[in-house]
Amino acid sequence: METKTGLELCKAELPTLQAIIKLNSEAGVDAETVALQELDYLKSVSFTKPEINECIPETVVMAIKTVMKQNLSLDPSAGLVYIKTRNVKVKDKWVKALEIMPSANGLISIARQCGRLLDIERPHPKTDDNGKVIGVSVKLKLPSGNETRWENFEFDEGDIYRWRRASHKEMSRNKQDANNEKLNYANDNYTNWKGGIDPEFARAKAIRHALKKLGTNANEHKAIKISQAPKEIYVDVSADEQAYNDEVGYTNVEIIDSSEL
Repeated sequence: METKTGLELCKAELPTLQAIIKLNSEAGVDAETVALQELDYLKSVSFTKPEINECIPETVVMAIKTVMKQNLSLDPSAGLVYIKTRNVKVKDKWVKALEIMPSANGLISIARQCGRLLDIERPHPKTDDNGKVIGVSVKLKLPSGNETRWENFEFDEGDIYRWRRASHKEMSRNKQDANNEKLNYANDNYTNWKGGIDPEFARAKAIRHALKKLGTNANEHKAIKISQAPKEIYVDVSADEQAYNDEVGYTNVEIIDSSEL
């Protein structure tokens, strides 16, 4: 029996994908066309990332379903998601799994759709006299009953150190030379700008951690009830991708049970 590729399996799941798209769509939207377009986006990305074609097909389907439930898009020009592969261990065999996770702009979109976020200002790094970043803050416009309020989320050197320590812990798993004092496996962006954290990286981390504090439940509000805000870039894309990688890590240590596939 011939094994289907991830994209082939997604097309076999087309009715389910259409149903997911309709959850967040206005009446009259051609869900089939939208679903096929998203699969074409993934196919186009696979030309430059051929490892996508090596992924366990079921993980491709699960990743696509998650993106559609979040009402995001795989369109590379939209900049709403990162498409990655991760090595996972199924029993005694290493295989590849597909992961599609929201970018900073994607997280902002999700929060807006859930009604938790109305607007956001570009994060502001705080520096010392030598230009070293010692903190970062971001302002979010939030609903407050029948009113709205701007709330400032501040992160200081203690927060930055905790992020760096968490990065080291994630990236050093199974590494014999890991040093918990020197944090030698932490993301380089924590120390590569005048001895401190890179400003754009700090902005990306601030957005991600501030939005985590809000919490989101996609079932609270339907996306069709949320007005579309103009697309703005609040943080450098490459810095945000580094921030995403920093949170999830990319070491070959993940183990999943084969019954989940």
